[in-house]
Amino acid sequence: MHGARVGYARCSTDEQDVTIQTEQLLALGVPADRIYIDRGFSGTTRRNRAGLDQALAAVWDGSVCTVTKFDRFARNMAEANDIDCYLGFSSEVAGQRLEGR
Repeated sequence: MHGARVGYARCSTDEQDVTIQTEQLLALGVPADRIYIDRGFSGTTRRNRAGLDQALAAVWDGSVCTVTKFDRFARNMAEANDIDCYLGFSSEVAGQRLEGR
């Protein structure tokens, strides 16, 4: 891999915990200081998701944005592909690279 890994975790309610997602991201090789989190946000929109915005800002060409489940990152492959192509990086779900470009 040429770039660094950046991790993103999200839970839909403030009462839910992201510990399992965080542990999985660490196991996938994402450094703890490069894991960004949103709490209490549905995945139906990218608006007001500061953790996702921070994660996307932390990647550069050659970086890999890593999530534990696809729905933490995007609603569908078209949205994931739009994000990847627009920002020029790759994404992966639990170690499986998303190929959309």
